[in-house]
Amino acid sequence: MLISSDKLIVPSEEKVFECVIRWVKHELGSRECVLPQLMEHVRLPLTSNNYILNKVIEEPLIKDCIECKEYISEALNFHRLKPEELIPQNIRFKPRQADKVILAVDGMDTKFSNSTEFFEPKMSRWHNGPEMITSRKNPGLAVVNDNLVFAVGGSTDHFEPLRSVDVLDLSSESPCWKPSVDMIVKRNILGVGVINNHVYAVGGHNYSDSALDSAEVFDYNTQEWHMISSMCTRRSDPGIGVLDNLLYAVN
Repeated sequence: MLISSDKLIVPSEEKVFECVIRWVKHELGSRECVLPQLMEHVRLPLTSNNYILNKVIEEPLIKDCIECKEYISEALNFHRLKPEELIPQNIRFKPRQADKVILAVDGMDTKFSNSTEFFEPKMSRWHNGPEMITSRKNPGLAVVNDNLVFAVGGSTDHFEPLRSVDVLDLSSESPCWKPSVDMIVKRNILGVGVINNHVYAVGGHNYSDSALDSAEVFDYNTQEWHMISSMCTRRSDPGIGVLDNLLYAVN
């Protein structure tokens, strides 16, 4: 069923609901009986609270569908969740692949943490995200293939630079952080950029030397890191930009 797919590209989940209602109404006599099965795949929690109250609940077909009311209650209860409460685990709470979120890792708290959180612009809401494997400060973050998030390097709570890398697959049914391949060089407050799904780790600090001028690249296909040409200048905490397949390190 098309509307059950994570890969369905739609501007909003509201459009999915509206298409379902229009399709059922087109041949009401033969299609009304399958409305509950269709609504099972509409991700109502991803629509706004106002839309549910003003559009979904007021739709005559929904008013006459007892099973559908369970999905409405589920969606409204979701909007009442506090940020620290866990999101129920079923497909209706999972953003489709086309939906974009903002992921926040690390922070400036007084203690180190492996916690993350994410912001869903469609619902204007922050949620607790999956915990990283390693508590790390000042990691570099990179996104590969639109759904793989890499947390690269950083430091421990004893300010020891890290080579380790964690990866989060946002396309999985239950996203969680997993260990990836360690870098060659320990790097804290480094710069990270992506070109053609290759992750570049640039500069940073390892505390046994001044700021680093070295750089390395991770090939996602071969799962290997390789050293590349060093920069002309040692850089700690560089800003990284990519333009026309060129990597720029600035600070």
